[in-house]
Amino acid sequence: MKKVTYMNLIAPLLVLSSCIETFEPGTQTFEDTLIIEGRITNELKEQVIFITRSFRFEDEGPSQETGATVRVVGDTGMTINFIEASPGKYISETPFSAQSGIGYHLEVISKSGQHFQSTQTNLPPVVPIAKMYHEAGFDSNNSPGIGVYVDSENPQGNANFYRYEFIETYRIEAPKWSPLEAIVISDVWEFEVDTAPREQEERVCYKTNHSTAIMQATTNASTEDKIQKFPVRFIVKDDYMTTHRYSILVKQYVQTREAYRYFEKLNEFSQSENLFSDIQPGFLEGNIRSLDDADKNAVGFFEVTSVTSKRLYFKYHDAFPGERLPKFVTNCTEVAPPLASGHAPEAVTSPLIDNIKLGLLRYFDVNNRITLDFRGPFIMVPPACGDCTVLGSNIKPDFWEDE
Repeated sequence: MKKVTYMNLIAPLLVLSSCIETFEPGTQTFEDTLIIEGRITNELKEQVIFITRSFRFEDEGPSQETGATVRVVGDTGMTINFIEASPGKYISETPFSAQSGIGYHLEVISKSGQHFQSTQTNLPPVVPIAKMYHEAGFDSNNSPGIGVYVDSENPQGNANFYRYEFIETYRIEAPKWSPLEAIVISDVWEFEVDTAPREQEERVCYKTNHSTAIMQATTNASTEDKIQKFPVRFIVKDDYMTTHRYSILVKQYVQTREAYRYFEKLNEFSQSENLFSDIQPGFLEGNIRSLDDADKNAVGFFEVTSVTSKRLYFKYHDAFPGERLPKFVTNCTEVAPPLASGHAPEAVTSPLIDNIKLGLLRYFDVNNRITLDFRGPFIMVPPACGDCTVLGSNIKPDFWEDE
């Protein structure tokens, strides 16, 4: 099995400087090009096509292509129209799934009236994830942590090209949460602050991240169409996200040979170490052509792919039993700002109220250990330590399973 991991192609901000002069890059020549990113799968859902325009080096980013006509056509005569859900994002009018034995192609008419069409593509075979598991181990930098791996096997031997994505969610617990919060009653002399029950859940939250790398594997050079211990994710040992409970949903896509090669070439361009080498990421040939002008092809790829998925739950002590948990994401030092500071009444300020109003501190407890440097009425902590919504959502995901 050959394994390669690809990062998404991005437009880097290049700043080259020397002790003699500063180089400010800019666009010498520019060609306005349509960029189409489309993928339909065997999942019954609203399929999505993204359409943007190329942009100059000095621009902030791509412009969204609005007002386009978009449809997917099957070789059986079926046509699925797409509607513009938001600028540059087109979704199918009705949910549908790609079917085996049907060839599909994408048709796009730009706002300016240019016609584009992809080559016809069939749905690759569906290959389920046979096994997904985690193991304690080391990454390529020899850092300890937890790796997530997948195995799969296709006895028919006709898949060969795979791509992986994941969505991870983890539980966050505010370590110095209180059921009470500090309420400013009066922010003028004489100052007054009280406590009241919190109005929303702020102790337990959930954070979700989507994978950004493009991960691919091929069995094309192997005698068996089998994926073994493919590394989808590695979480370093001191990362807080596995502390309480962690979940990862892995999606395994089967690609066509053409799609696999497209993303392989995309990676070669995006990873080029020498910006001024002969290989420049200016135009990458995909499978979308102009029907009006052979010199006006679009950038991008229309992909038909099968997908299966599997979810895994674990926590830190499943991999490292009995060991000390990772530290929280921020230092939770306790402070007790004074209610009033200065000489009454003209020069008096309230450090406590200022911190509350600016959202810099959260209430933790009544201060029963007053000292010269710890003399406020309340013990306060950094926001994330007392309010988990600073880091995530207080809404439990529908899929989430507690232990």
